[in-house]
Parts: sequence; C-alpha cells; structure tokens
Amino acid sequence: MVRAYEAVYILDPTLDDAKWEEDVETVKQWITSNGGEVKEVQKWGRRRLAYEINKKKEGIYTLVHFEGEAIVLSELNRRFRLNESVLRHLVVHHEEFTPPSTEEPVEGFRRDRDRGDRYDRGDRYDRGDRYERGDRGDRGDRGDRHTGPRAAAHAAPAPPAPPAPAPVAPAAEGPGALE
Repeated sequence: MVRAYEAVYILDPTLDDAKWEEDVETVKQWITSNGGEVKEVQKWGRRRLAYEINKKKEGIYTLVHFEGEAIVLSELNRRFRLNESVLRHLVVHHEEFTPPSTEEPVEGFRRDRDRGDRYDRGDRYDRGDRYERGDRGDRGDRGDRHTGPRAAAHAAPAPPAPPAPAPVAPAAEGPGALE
C-alpha cells in the first residue's frame, strides 16, 4: 500500500554546499530506486541544534516529502544509519491536517472552558463551589487577614449594640381587644 511519508535529516555542518546537494540527490535516488516517488524537497539550511551531537552545535537540515511502500521506509532508515554525514534522521507517516468544523462540536470536546483543561477534574478550577464545600477560606490556622487568630487585632472596632426594645404589655382580653 502506497503511503505518504516525510523524512527530516540533519547533516554534518562541515559539509560544503556541493556535498549537501549530492547527499540530497542520493536520498532522492534511494527513494526512487525502491519504487517510491519524491514529492517535495525543502532545504532548511544551517541551524543551531537544541543540544550537541558528536560535539557539533549546528547542523544542515533537509525535509523530504515522498510516497512509497513500507520497503522504501525501511531501506531509507537503514541507509540513513549507515551514512556517516547524517547526524540524526526521522521518517514519519505524513497526514494532511484538516481542522474540525466549528459548526458542530467534536464528541468529547467542550467549547466552554469554564473548568480548565482537565475535564475529568472540574473541581480543580471551578471556584464557585469551593467555599460552599469548606475546602478553603475557613482555615484559621493560616493567619490570613480576614480569618485566624490575628484577625481580631486588625479588625475595626465593633459598632455599639442597638438598645434593647421596650417590653410589650400583654394585650387585654375582652370586647375592646383587637383580633
């Protein structure tokens, strides 16, 4: 079965441009000799590596899009490993990315991000019911401004208590009493 692949490989930075062109043509030949078809070659040029490889701080990057059978993939990987001028290589199956339509939501994906990125643990970011459950806010041992042992020292003095209401006399019974 013919599939689309892409190969990225990093060459030794000490190679000159003529040798680089020669290596690109060699890779194309490896692909076509095994029944594959080269679609596109992108020369990314010299770039700094994320970490040193064989005491080298930069490399020459090349990307090749091609189609072929599984034999092309295995042969290309084998030849990359044997080539001493290749520092690193990666060959992966290439799929065209098609973003999902925005009209209908994808199963399992929620557009409202009210509970954060962890859909299975909604209580992590939902602060609405946290204080109702008593998880936070009622701890007096932290010494917060509004709670705890030091809160009384920082609080404003309490307003005076309102005067007590006057006692109410019992209602009279009889013909003149309100009902």
